[in-house]
Amino acid sequence: MLVRSKRKAKFRQNDPVDARLGWFELVDRKEEFLDIIRVLNRYYAMNPSTDHPNDSFRFREKMLASPREEVKIYMKRFGEYEFLITVKINDGKKESVESWIHVDGIQQERDELDQESQKSNPVFTITCISDLFVSSCQLWEEELEVE
Repeated sequence: MLVRSKRKAKFRQNDPVDARLGWFELVDRKEEFLDIIRVLNRYYAMNPSTDHPNDSFRFREKMLASPREEVKIYMKRFGEYEFLITVKINDGKKESVESWIHVDGIQQERDELDQESQKSNPVFTITCISDLFVSSCQLWEEELEVE
């Protein structure tokens, strides 16, 4: 399935100039991305839904256990805090692909606290998806096929 968004996105001032062009690959700070996933998975495990563990949870666990060179991470911003995340794991035998929507609540909280001039809040020290998107992604110039 080819993923394309027809929704007009809001972009942030510090986004890469070409953020509107589509998909970006996370090329640096992969371990920090995986730390975010680790925290989210821990949360989902402590607050399970009725279908826990679901396929998405299992995929993210597989991603965390995979050698870093086998994991490719792609992001596409489609709102002020919303990202479509697609991860490919290729172990040389099989390629696994999973996509999900990530709402960057850390950046949203920062923006709200920034307006209130509360810069000493610990939320400003936490790495978030927006940080990674702005500082560590490169434009992916190919169409991204996801399943």
